Amino acid sequence: MDGSALDSVLSILPAVNVPCADDGVKFTSKDRIEVIDSLLRSSGYRPLFSGSLSLVWGQTGFIPDFPTILLSCHVDSVYHKYFHIDVGDEILGTLDNSICNAVLVDLMLRSALPANVVVAFTGDEEDQSRGVDETMQFLTGTAVIPDMVVVMDVTDQGYADYAFTVENLFCKMDSAENPSLSNKAIMRLESLVRSVLGPDTLVITEAAADESWQYDEWNVNCLSLCIPTRPLNSDKQLDVHGWMHSDNGILVKKSSIPAYSKAVSILCSGIRDMANGVRNNRYSRRAL
Repeated sequence: MDGSALDSVLSILPAVNVPCADDGVKFTSKDRIEVIDSLLRSSGYRPLFSGSLSLVWGQTGFIPDFPTILLSCHVDSVYHKYFHIDVGDEILGTLDNSICNAVLVDLMLRSALPANVVVAFTGDEEDQSRGVDETMQFLTGTAVIPDMVVVMDVTDQGYADYAFTVENLFCKMDSAENPSLSNKAIMRLESLVRSVLGPDTLVITEAAADESWQYDEWNVNCLSLCIPTRPLNSDKQLDVHGWMHSDNGILVKKSSIPAYSKAVSILCSGIRDMANGVRNNRYSRRAL
C-alpha cells in the first residue's frame, strides 16, 4: 500500500465529506463546493465555469488542438449526516461520492494528472444528472469536445478482489452507424482499458446507471472508473440504493484508495496518448 498517497487523500476527506445538495436546478447546500473551491485555489488549475449544477476547472497550461480528457465527479449526496472513521483495513463513512472527490482534489493539488485534463464537479447525479448537461453545454460552447469522459464514482462491484472497476463503456457514434460497428468500438475501448490498467482489470461494459449514461446522450466517448464499496453487515438486507445512501455509511478498503488514485492518472494518460496517436495518424477518433 502506498502510505503517502493514502495519507494525502485521507487528509482531504474530512474537508470534503460535508453536505452538498441540489434541487435539480441549482445547488441548495454548498458546503462541499466551497471547500473544494478553497482547496483548489492553490493548485495548478483555474476555474473555467461556475454554473448552477456544475463547476469546471482547467489546467493553466492547457494545450489547444491536443487531446482533452474530461474527469467528471459528482458532488451531490443524499445523506442526512456526514462522518468517516477508521475501522482497521477499511474506512467507514458517508463516502458517496466524497471519497472520489477527495481523490480527485488530491490529484489536482499534486499535479498528478496529465496535460489537458479538464475537471467537472457536478450536481444532480442522484436524480437526473443535469450537472452533466450543464457541463457539456459549457464545453460545447467553447468548442472543447473531450476525446474521452472518465466518470469517477463509487460502485457495489468487485469489492472482494479489486481496487477499482471500469464500467459503462460508451463510444461516440456516427449518425448512420449500425449496432455491430458500435459493439466493435466498445470492444476496442475495453482492449485499450486493459492495455493501460492491466489485463486483469474488472471491466463491466454495462453496469448500474451513473453519469456516463447521461454523457452518452451527448454522443461522446465515455466510461466510469469506480472505487468498490460494500455495506455494513446491518445494511446487507437493503438494496444497493438503500445501503449506498445509508446514514450508517459504506466501507472502502484503505488499500483501494491509492490504487484507485493511480488508476485515474494512468488511465487519463493512456487515453490521451492513444487519442494523440489517432490524431497524428489521421485516423478517426472512432478508433478510440
